[in-house]
This record gives sequence, C-alpha cells and structure tokens, in this order.
Amino acid sequence: MARFRLFNEEEGLTWRSLLAILVSAAVILPIQIYMTLATPVSVAWPAVILLLFTELAYFFHAPLSKQEGFIIYFVSAVAIGGSVLVEGMIPFLNFPYRVYMVQSPYFRALGFDKEVPWWFVPPLTSEAIVKRTIIHPDWSFYIGLLMIGFIIYLGTILPMTFILAQLYIEIEKLPFPIGK
Repeated sequence: MARFRLFNEEEGLTWRSLLAILVSAAVILPIQIYMTLATPVSVAWPAVILLLFTELAYFFHAPLSKQEGFIIYFVSAVAIGGSVLVEGMIPFLNFPYRVYMVQSPYFRALGFDKEVPWWFVPPLTSEAIVKRTIIHPDWSFYIGLLMIGFIIYLGTILPMTFILAQLYIEIEKLPFPIGK
C-alpha cells in the first residue's frame, strides 16, 4: 500500500550540506573564537553560513532544497562550537575573558575591580590566574557553577521540548521541517 505524502520528503543531509558543515567548522570556527576573545560581540553565524551556501548554490545553478538549508542552519551552529545547549558560546571560553576583563586597565580605572563578586572569578593572586591555566583546582567552583547552570537549563528545556513536540507535531500535524 502506498503512503500518502503531504510534502516532499527529501533527505537534508547530502554531500552539499555536509560540505557546508565541514567548511563552517574549518573556516568559521577560528573566526568565531577570535571574535569572542577579542570582542564581546556575537555574530549569527548559522544565518551567515546558510546565506553564503545558498548564494553559492544559486551561482552554480543548483539551488539548495529546504531540507538542506534546514540541516545547514542548525548543524552548522553545533559545528562551529556554539549550540543551543551552551547558549551560543564555546564552554569555558568565558573564564579567560572574565580574568582579562577584571585585570584590564579600563576596568580598574573605573573602579569596577573592587566590585567584582567572589563567585565571578578566582582571586587575582590565585595560582590558576598567575600560571594562566584553566586546568587547576581553583577553577573547580566556577566550573561547577557552569555545570549546575547547564543541568538546570537541560532540566527546563527537555520537558518543554517534549511538551511542544506533542502539541505542535502530534496534534497540529505541521509539515517539514517542524513535523519531521
């Protein structure tokens, strides 16, 4: 018996989408790391990557399908180090940035160095700060805070995923990419 199809059920993970993900991991990831370390500016890299590869595909007269665009957009976010689960940042990259911020001359000139809470960064006299390493017991409390926050985040996002999947996929029967 033939299946009734409401929409085009093409595969999204093709050689083109895989190439886009690999290029984004090899080219965009170093750019993102540099921008995160040099400035506190965030760029919507998945949208940039999708736009770049969509235009390249149009240039070569082989447009991307909706499924390929969907895969490129969401998987490239994970490929460049960001993720929904880590809130768009590479985990632990924020710790050296905090140390730099607290030690910066501008921060000190404004008098903010006296207002830094104890839970934000280890004391500047700590061996972890002096030796410039994150693999040190002095960072364990701060890494623990990050992990607890991550577990709490997962504890809130996973049940919502199941609730919304039931509501919008099972009840409303939405088409691809939401209902797939």
